[in-house]
Amino acid sequence: LNESDGIKMHNITINASKGPMLTLYNVKNVVMDNFSSSSPQNDVMKVDGTNTNSILIKNCKFKEGNIQSSLPSGVIKKE
Repeated sequence: LNESDGIKMHNITINASKGPMLTLYNVKNVVMDNFSSSSPQNDVMKVDGTNTNSILIKNCKFKEGNIQSSLPSGVIKKE
């Protein structure tokens, strides 16, 4: 997702063959609920962009360490 606002994803499984299953760049107000991947990669999700803000991850089946990001703490919140 690139330059997006107000995206809500519920009950999604992505089966990526290589690379991150999802890349978020300059997004805000994103909710990911019950989002998972069957991919073996460590970089499950990549999040970047100076305008990225307010990402909520809840009920997801991947570890927080599998989120690759250089954003300040608090931008990505996990419940």
